[in-house]
Parts: sequence; C-alpha cells; structure tokens
Amino acid sequence: MKTKRITIPLRKIRIDQFGYHLLVKARIQKKNIWLVLDTGASQTILDFNIANVFSDEKPHHVKAAVSTGVGGETLKTHFLEVEEFAVGEAVWRNRIFILLELHHINNSYHKIGKQNIQGILGGDFLNRFKAIIDYKNKVMQLTLPASKKKL
Repeated sequence: MKTKRITIPLRKIRIDQFGYHLLVKARIQKKNIWLVLDTGASQTILDFNIANVFSDEKPHHVKAAVSTGVGGETLKTHFLEVEEFAVGEAVWRNRIFILLELHHINNSYHKIGKQNIQGILGGDFLNRFKAIIDYKNKVMQLTLPASKKKL
C-alpha cells in the first residue's frame, strides 16, 4: 500500500497590521466553500447558515452536547451529516460536522473588505491527512490514505 502526498494552495489574507489568516478552498457536495485554516481548533466546523444550502435536512440540536469556545463560553451545538467533504483529493465521506454561528467572523471580515468564510478547518482534518503547512510558499501538503487494492 502506497500513500500519496498532495499540495493544496492557501490564500493569505491580512487581518490588520499584525496578523493574517490562511484560507483553504474546500468542497461540500461539489460546491466550493472557503475555510479558515486553524491549527488551534480541535475540530472542523461549518457555519450554521450554510446548512440549508447543502442539506435538505435542517440541522438538529443535540441538547446533551456542549461545545466550549476559547473564552470558556458554552455554545449552542448543532450537527449536520455531509455526504462528501473534500480539500483537493482528500475526501471525507458521511462526516458529521459541528455547526456554529460564524457571523461574528464574517462581520469582521466584511468590515475590512475580505470575503466570507463558511467554516474552520481544524485539527481533526489536519491530523487525519497528516497536514504540513508551508507558510512561506502558502501551501499545505496532505497525505492521502493508502489505497487497499487487491493483488
């Protein structure tokens, strides 16, 4: 079994004079979306508002689930199963994503003339595909799982 490495371009956007974010293009059900690459986020999340675009089902709220933000605040947690989520050739099938309201991020982006994002690419995806981020060249390398071909 042989693994394959792929290179994904990243878009660097300046937030202010001191910082920037890296964006990565992804696909849900063959529709392009933009995500903030966040190595500090434990999970990949999607914006609650895109759920209606990609699913006939309304997201459902699970009362027993609790998400906590960096500041320790408790967040309403909804979930959505996505048939196909992909970054380049790296594909997750039938993946359940947490949905959170990301309007505060998009409002901030709008104020500085930046594009909206539809989610955050987090550590679960980065770990699964053994991501290596090259900030200088604005690319991310991913390792695809070995194919299980029968001889």
